[in-house]
Amino acid sequence: LRIWINAEERKPDGVRVHFPVEVRFVRESNVWLSPAYGRAVCYIGVIMYRPYNRAIPYKKYWRVYEDIVRTQGGRPHWAKAHKMYYYDLKKAYPKFDDFVKLRGECDPNGIFVNDYIRRHILPPNEPILTASSGAGSRFLTCEKPRL
Repeated sequence: LRIWINAEERKPDGVRVHFPVEVRFVRESNVWLSPAYGRAVCYIGVIMYRPYNRAIPYKKYWRVYEDIVRTQGGRPHWAKAHKMYYYDLKKAYPKFDDFVKLRGECDPNGIFVNDYIRRHILPPNEPILTASSGAGSRFLTCEKPRL
C-alpha cells in the first residue's frame, strides 16, 4: 500500500492520502462472522475524509487497498465499506453458509432483510419473503433481490 501511495504522490494528479492508516491487532474469535474467526488478525483501516466538502478520489484508494488485502486472505469489517459479496464472503468466512442458514431460520419471513443483507449476505437471485404493509394489515410478498 505504501508503494502505491508514494507513487500516487509523485503524480501531479495522483491520489493524496491525507489520513494515516489505522492498525490494530486482535486475538482469534469464535464468532462466525468476525474477521478474526479462527485466527488472530491485524485490522488495517484506511480513511479518506472530505475536507471542506471537496470531492476526494477515495474509491481508487479503497479499491487498491481492498485488492491488496484480499490477496492476503483479508475479511471485511462489517461496519466499513467493502466490495465483497455473497460468493466472496462464502470463500472468506468458514461458517458463512451456517450463518446464512441460521439467518433464514431466525427470520423466515425476511422481516429484517434490508438492502445490505440482500447485497452481501443472501445468495444472488434468491426470492426473499419480506413484510409489507397495506390498508392497515401486514402481509408477505415474495420479491426478487435487486442486483
